[in-house]
Amino acid sequence: MNKPIDSDVIAASTAQVGIGRPHESAHLHVAGAAPYVDDLPELAGTLHCALGLSPVAHGVLKGITLDALRAEPGVVAILTADDIPGVNDCGSIVKDDPILARGEVRYLGQPVFAVIARTREVARRVAARAKQALQIEPLPAVIDPLDAHAKGQYVLPPMHLQRGEARSAIDTAPRRLRGTFEVGGQEQFYLEGQISYAIPRENDGMLVHCSTQHPSEMQHRWRMRSACMRTTFRWNAGAWAAASAARNRSRLCSPAWPRWPRRSLADRSSCGWIATTTS
Repeated sequence: MNKPIDSDVIAASTAQVGIGRPHESAHLHVAGAAPYVDDLPELAGTLHCALGLSPVAHGVLKGITLDALRAEPGVVAILTADDIPGVNDCGSIVKDDPILARGEVRYLGQPVFAVIARTREVARRVAARAKQALQIEPLPAVIDPLDAHAKGQYVLPPMHLQRGEARSAIDTAPRRLRGTFEVGGQEQFYLEGQISYAIPRENDGMLVHCSTQHPSEMQHRWRMRSACMRTTFRWNAGAWAAASAARNRSRLCSPAWPRWPRRSLADRSSCGWIATTTS
């Protein structure tokens, strides 16, 4: 017979109502000791990435003129959708979210190009000139939920929860009321900034420090030719982030995948990358 589990062990491992538990990262946050990605020391030669964003909510991307931006001092490269060797999509569930826009822009602030520069200031300053570089033919934007419903334009496919014969019950009801009402419920909006620090390793490996709640997904997004890639979770400012820390440190060995072309970043092998966006 197996030895019975001690009652103290069972009590300690069982969820209980009305008992305060210390947050696993609270002592680090209140002491200012939680190391965010921005707190990590940068390697010499680190390159910084900032995104050039669409200035319109909806339109046809007619062209991108980047010669003037590429000529700015401190700019190493500017990447567009044509520079992505793999699938240009970062949708986690529905695969309809391009990494960089191509052909059509679908929301204000959609990433269209990425500026790689020797400092964060240069990367952000050049990326902020996106309006000068993008030729976009504006199209009508759908910004009202009722209008979107009438046009059948949804962010996600409609989902219906059904039980019984509701339609027939309503049709045969002796009394019926018709009207409309609005509720404030909506999908949550992530307010924390996003940042990653990618450091090349031996054998074409890559170490990525990422402010994400989903490191395994980030590993799949990095199309690497390497035999092994490691992603570490770093502290976020979001409500979920710290609570996810303990279970979000992981390692993945992946098959051979293409990577960013060497020709655009001649010195990438000797430095790290920091990619940042702000919400």
